[in-house]
This record gives sequence, C-alpha cells and structure tokens, in this order.
Amino acid sequence: MIQRYHKVEAPAGSFPVFDIGRSEVVLTSVSLFPVNPGEQIMLRMEIGWERPVQWDTGELEVAVRHGSKVGPVVYWTTENCFQEAKTSDSFTVKASGFAEHFYLTVRSAEGRARIKGPFQLEGKVGIAGRSTKEQP
Repeated sequence: MIQRYHKVEAPAGSFPVFDIGRSEVVLTSVSLFPVNPGEQIMLRMEIGWERPVQWDTGELEVAVRHGSKVGPVVYWTTENCFQEAKTSDSFTVKASGFAEHFYLTVRSAEGRARIKGPFQLEGKVGIAGRSTKEQP
C-alpha cells in the first residue's frame, strides 16, 4: 500500500535535446510529505540519453541528491553507451525528517552526453520491507 507518491517526468519529444557538460544539471525533483523519520522511501529514476556525434562512446554521471540541489548524494552511478541508452534504477532510503526532497542530477566531465528523454524521478512512501536496493 502506497501512503505518499510524487512523480515528475518529461516525455521524449516534449523538449529539445540538450548537451550535458562538466557542470551538474538538475533534471527534475520530487517532494514527499508528511514523512515519518525512519520510513522507507522508494525512489525510481529513468533517463533517456545519447552520445554526441563527435564521440565514439557516451558517458553520463547520474546522481540523486537529498534536501537540495547541492545536498548529499544518496545515489550515484556512471553509465556508458555506444549510441543511445536508457538508464533506470530503483533504490530506497530512510526518511530523516517531516518533508523529504530529492533532485535528479546529471553531468558529463568531457561533454559526452545529450539528454533526449524521457526522464523522470518518482518517489513513494509505503510499507517497509518492499524495497529494491538500499543505498547507504
């Protein structure tokens, strides 16, 4: 049973494709409240992206930050592709306050990524014990 839910997404084609460089870019964010400290928050993210034509491979760093767009990282991965990719993952974190805010961010140190969509971040607070991966 889901108690609280928030999803923000941008479908492919709803925005122009854009380049990602060395500066971190916030794609979207979700907020969940009220949340009790210790409750499990299930987060799911998805990003459709491609390599720029001048590169043989693409590279994208993905992070989910907690609290603010410069807050602590609660999830991080680096992805590679030869042409295009859809990066998606689910994980859980424990709530620490009454209201929880999460930010989906990306960067590419050498400018080897373009966001083409879709992208989304989804957060749910539900029954504990039904989680996928838990991040420290």
